[in-house]
Amino acid sequence: MNLKVELKKVSTFQGHDGIGFNADLWINGIECAHVHDGAYGGCMDYTYNLYNNAKAEAVKKNIKLFEDHIKTMPDIIFHRKDGEDMVIKMDMDQYIEGLLAADSKKKDQRKIIRNQANHFIFGLPDADSYNQIKLSVPIAKCPEAQLRASMLRIMAEHFKQGYVFFNTNLPKI
Repeated sequence: MNLKVELKKVSTFQGHDGIGFNADLWINGIECAHVHDGAYGGCMDYTYNLYNNAKAEAVKKNIKLFEDHIKTMPDIIFHRKDGEDMVIKMDMDQYIEGLLAADSKKKDQRKIIRNQANHFIFGLPDADSYNQIKLSVPIAKCPEAQLRASMLRIMAEHFKQGYVFFNTNLPKI
């Protein structure tokens, strides 16, 4: 059976030890749980949508399918700077973190597309953040020679190893 797992109504907040969130966990089109990470370190809290719910049996079935699916997934391997690999067992929290990261990346991509008309946007591919420098006029109205000169200046002053421009509206250098 195909498993469709989604987070809806995601809201984030600044917590004690980082960014926390609240979200509704939907599995196969059914709202199955509310997920909360208070950003105090430790595990996420899951409140299963069972109380006074006509779909309680479907919620239980979907949670079981989700848990069984997670058991079949490989461990997560982080390559540390010191050369030692750190292995983390895949669990529900790690899966939810992956969903949140993918959602955040989509939001960032939409923001980059929206802002590239009048910003130079650059950084490391696949990083969690990026840099942007606002222009006084839209990129489309800048002469190409001036754009190239600005790009070279930004590269000289702001680029670190591996940086690239994320704009799709810039000439190739």
